[in-house]
Amino acid sequence: MNELVEELKGKQEEQKKLQNDIKQKNTDISKKQKEVDKKNKRYAELTKNGNVDENQGPDESERDSIKRKIEEIEIDYIKAQRDWIANQSDLINFEGSLAEIRGKINELQTKEMILQKKKLRLNQQVDSHNKRIREL
Repeated sequence: MNELVEELKGKQEEQKKLQNDIKQKNTDISKKQKEVDKKNKRYAELTKNGNVDENQGPDESERDSIKRKIEEIEIDYIKAQRDWIANQSDLINFEGSLAEIRGKINELQTKEMILQKKKLRLNQQVDSHNKRIREL
């Protein structure tokens, strides 16, 4: 009976080892499949424009692909430069408008202060006249 138990334990351990080996092999297969997918994607990128000569090697294809990417980046760079210049011009215009508005605000605040002082003086004069009238 003990022999059967020991044999069963041995079989279970062997089964666990085999399952671990299967998992490892599945992981390896998955990694290799990802590599194949990457290479297929890279090949598709190199051949997507149809500009690839069948006689070209992978290095020449990659060189041409890199040249196309550089040209695209240069175009994007020029567009970004134009946008930046336009944004800088807009910023200068906004700052000018802001300075003008601030000037108007200061002017209005000064006028408000003058009018408040004038109101205060007039109210004091009215109070003074009312006091004189009551005295009379």
